[in-house]
Amino acid sequence: MKLQSALLLFVFLFSTMTINAKTQSADWCERQWSIESSSVADLPHPDYELFLKRWLNYADRCSGTVIYESRLVTIYILLNMTDKAREILKPYANSTSAYKSIVEFSLLQADATDVINSKLDLDSVQKLEERYLQFVKKYPDFPDGFAVLGGLQTTLEKHVEAIKVLEVGLRSSMDISGVYRNLTISYTEVGRYNEAMHAADQAYGLKKSLTSDPYFMYAAAKASAGVGNLHTAEVTLRLIAAKKPEVIQDPEFKKAVDFVNSKRK
Repeated sequence: MKLQSALLLFVFLFSTMTINAKTQSADWCERQWSIESSSVADLPHPDYELFLKRWLNYADRCSGTVIYESRLVTIYILLNMTDKAREILKPYANSTSAYKSIVEFSLLQADATDVINSKLDLDSVQKLEERYLQFVKKYPDFPDGFAVLGGLQTTLEKHVEAIKVLEVGLRSSMDISGVYRNLTISYTEVGRYNEAMHAADQAYGLKKSLTSDPYFMYAAAKASAGVGNLHTAEVTLRLIAAKKPEVIQDPEFKKAVDFVNSKRK
């Protein structure tokens, strides 16, 4: 399902935050997170159970930094254990303003995951978009919120709006491969092919496994054709068809093929 494929790429974000409490310990814990998360970031089928076990090993040193808890919540969301994520966040629900944005963001991520796993349809995605719009208005200096909102807008084919929002999302210090992925699609759909090619290069540099994402590959092929590189466009479409033969029946794949052919003519 197109919505399912697109949403999975941006809902699970490794969000970041700045805290004042236990700064030295928190900094160390954040470095460990970078090491541990980088080992799973580019895997097509990450072992999140193993990831959880490894992160729990840092509890003795990192528990109470809030950085640790926010990262733990991310893993539970990745495992679709949203109730467990909410339970961890309970002690911070009425926390100081320094923590409030990350707590609200994580709760919103948990809700989004529940939507994906249950009633994923156009109406539910539009409702999620409205909630993220309210979030970024409340926390305009929190770029992770813009990254997710922009991904929703790409999914909803609101490409002009998505581009503006995603460009803000690039300021996030999380894994922004999904932001570049969505920019590739939205730039392509509004005819900004050179910028789409740049975004595609950045996305691929951060996450090689995107070559297995049909919608990213369709956009990359169309962008290549848009700048006159028909050979690359054809190779890109052949690659995704070889990796996932079922895409040949996908109307979006056929649209990409027709687009490339139209540029040839």
